[in-house]
Amino acid sequence: MIKRIRKFTIKHRLIIYTFALLFIGIFITGLVSYELAKDGLNRRGETILKNGVKSALAIIEQKQYDVQMGYIELEVAQEQVKELLLGPMQMDGTRPIEGPIDLGKHGYFIIYSTAGDEIMHPFLEGENVWDVVDLNPRGGDFYLVQDKIEKALDGGGFTKYSWSVPNDDEIRDKIVYSEYESDWGWVVTAGSYMKDFNEEANIILGVTLSISIIMIMIGCLVSYKYIESITRPLIRLEKTMELAKRGNYITIDPLKRQDEIGNLILGYNSMIMAIKSGIERLKEKDEVLYNYAYFDTTTSLPNKLFFKELIEERLKVCDKICQLVLMDIKDFRSINSIYGGDYGDFILKQIAEILKEYENDSIKFARLSGNEFGAWLEGYDNKEATNMIYLLKKFLSKKLSIGGGHHYIEFYFSCSGDMIRPSSFEEYYQNASVALKHAKDLNDMNLLCFQEDMYRKLERSALIKDLAEQAIKRDEFIIHYQKKVDINTKEIVGVEALTRWSSKELGNIPPSEFIPLINNTSLIYGFTEYIMLKALDDLSTIKERFGDEVTVSINIPPNIFYMKSFEEGLKKGIRARGINPKYICLEITEDVFIGDFKKVQTIIKNLREFGVKISLDDFGTGYSSLNYISKFSLDEIKIDKQFIDSIHTDPKTQLLLKSIIDIAKGFEYIVVAEGVESNEQIEALKSIDCSIVQGYIFSRPEPLINTKCIF
Repeated sequence: MIKRIRKFTIKHRLIIYTFALLFIGIFITGLVSYELAKDGLNRRGETILKNGVKSALAIIEQKQYDVQMGYIELEVAQEQVKELLLGPMQMDGTRPIEGPIDLGKHGYFIIYSTAGDEIMHPFLEGENVWDVVDLNPRGGDFYLVQDKIEKALDGGGFTKYSWSVPNDDEIRDKIVYSEYESDWGWVVTAGSYMKDFNEEANIILGVTLSISIIMIMIGCLVSYKYIESITRPLIRLEKTMELAKRGNYITIDPLKRQDEIGNLILGYNSMIMAIKSGIERLKEKDEVLYNYAYFDTTTSLPNKLFFKELIEERLKVCDKICQLVLMDIKDFRSINSIYGGDYGDFILKQIAEILKEYENDSIKFARLSGNEFGAWLEGYDNKEATNMIYLLKKFLSKKLSIGGGHHYIEFYFSCSGDMIRPSSFEEYYQNASVALKHAKDLNDMNLLCFQEDMYRKLERSALIKDLAEQAIKRDEFIIHYQKKVDINTKEIVGVEALTRWSSKELGNIPPSEFIPLINNTSLIYGFTEYIMLKALDDLSTIKERFGDEVTVSINIPPNIFYMKSFEEGLKKGIRARGINPKYICLEITEDVFIGDFKKVQTIIKNLREFGVKISLDDFGTGYSSLNYISKFSLDEIKIDKQFIDSIHTDPKTQLLLKSIIDIAKGFEYIVVAEGVESNEQIEALKSIDCSIVQGYIFSRPEPLINTKCIF
């Protein structure tokens, strides 16, 4: 074909070439415009769906308020929501797709239960659709309802699948946004068909094609009409272009003629200037692209790709001990949830600035993922790496706090270990990641160095997580009780409920192993309720054994304490058993106060007004204990064992605890000393007027059936 074109006249060849160039350029432009328009319309559609769900949740929240105030029954409120979102129930059991919230031509709301029941649907209401799959699967069955529910429970998200259009057999791509409404236990979804969002893009495509055809015709006509007069200027142009091919971009002296040839020369000159400018811009963009590819946009730290290449290169030349340290921000998701994503980004930037200050020739930092940072150490063994991390933690704690208050950012730390040098970044990262996972399971804020047996421990941890749910059903967890004793009267004033687990498969599993694992899973909700109710059931036996005024203390994790269902479940359980609430004491830690102070105050106020006692556990281990006892109404504080261990040998500790006890008693709080194990400690506590103790000197945690009074 090319050989045949070469036989044509210049005029015909230019027409062909002009047509081809115009067609390709305009076609690409039109295609790109169409795709950009389509993507923009799709994003707008996603926003419409998400806002629709938010609006639906706001309606539900208002109706729930009306229910709580007694204005309306729950069932009526729920039906009103369904009618607002979808329409009233028809005689045939269907609902019209109508309502004040516009979700597009074929868009509509669906509400599920977490078990996959259709709570609200145009025509499937009341059916269970848990196992419904995509009508156009792509590589295996896709359980679309399960995906919606999972994403809703995880904070909200989009699900894409293929589904038939209502009142039509046509199958189209569909997108649905889902969120979970906790008060009613509803999974609220809003969905529409992709074609409804991007249909306007077809109009843009048609217009682009029309313009393209017109432009091609005009270009060919102009080229044909004046082609004979361009031979000589083209020769000059050819020579100049030859120079341009060699990188010598020079312009042509403008022609006196003002026709297309003259404009062509002017255009060529403009093109040359544009090329020169473009080259400069490309150099600038190359730098921008480099930064985008190798540096984190939020913190400006090197990213994982840069870190990987850096480490791979350093491994080729470095003859020192090398370590990869991982730093993971504890509860970063909670920080984002409570304070917002912008504040989370602010924290990340602050951390990055601090790390840059700490960086030197032997320590390099990077942001590897959302809340994970990495440090590459050269010349540090495990001991030296531990010391470095200790200093870094002190450095960070001085400069970082949550919300400008006294809650400091905490990190999980791990390192790859100073073993025989791995051959690649992946091996370093894998080993450090295993150690980091181990640190999270143990809730250990110290530096954990990789050891070969961690893989086995992780396998055991995974097995424990899998068995924990079965253990609740099989009632394998046993509550042991440890006494609180008045050392002056020798009376038992209370007991603390402590969980023990004798697994059918693994035997006795220590609390230090299974409690952190359960706390890091959704099982913590059911587990806490299970233990709480068992303790309530034991209260009558406890009173028979130890006296009518004995209280039972129950440990409540921070994330459970925030839940409205916890407060309601506790009150319901107490009422159902005819228990006086004053005999129940909830032990909480400082982590409870990291969130909304006002919300915490409200929860504590409600519980204490109901009659339940509140105890601040592990007092003194945090940064703001004294601040909390002054701002919150409590009943009891428990001095952590780390202070008790040295109370009889360290005058400073004794003086500190004396001051704390005096302050607490000024607020009329009961003070309990934990971990008391010797008579020397007893005498020291007596000297500072601390009379309530808990520890092995009086009793170990024992099952209720075996618990005896020991003095």
